[in-house]
Amino acid sequence: MVVTVERVEVDDPRVTALVVELTEFLAALDKEQAPFFQSHSKLSTLDAMFLALVDGEPVGCGGFRVFEDGSGEVKRMYVRPECRGLGVGRKILAVIEQFGKEAGVPRLILETHRDLAPALALYQGYGFARIPQYGPYVGVEISVCLGKSFE
Repeated sequence: MVVTVERVEVDDPRVTALVVELTEFLAALDKEQAPFFQSHSKLSTLDAMFLALVDGEPVGCGGFRVFEDGSGEVKRMYVRPECRGLGVGRKILAVIEQFGKEAGVPRLILETHRDLAPALALYQGYGFARIPQYGPYVGVEISVCLGKSFE
């Protein structure tokens, strides 16, 4: 099994297909709050998008944008269920982190759902720690915000 991560255009059809899966998964989880989260996760707002492939097949993605405070924000992280636990998410994060460092951001931040224990474990295992809710997620009960400084 060979896992690779490459930078692609934000509107790459392989990414679009993965984001549709992610959106459906999150809509079932977020229920009535899904439109709120979708409005803050548009691909068109991203500065970079990365596609993970296992043996050449698209299985995951992750995006990056510079947030209003100068941090790099991780967006649209997703790995297909059948490929979870294979280190794909960690590889995506490693590429996003390197991209963020090269872009000169001092840290990465992200928001995830409080009930996504595997995602929380992935991020915390990669060195992210809880931070106060930021931006549109302030006061959103189901949101957990995490950050990782480069210093």
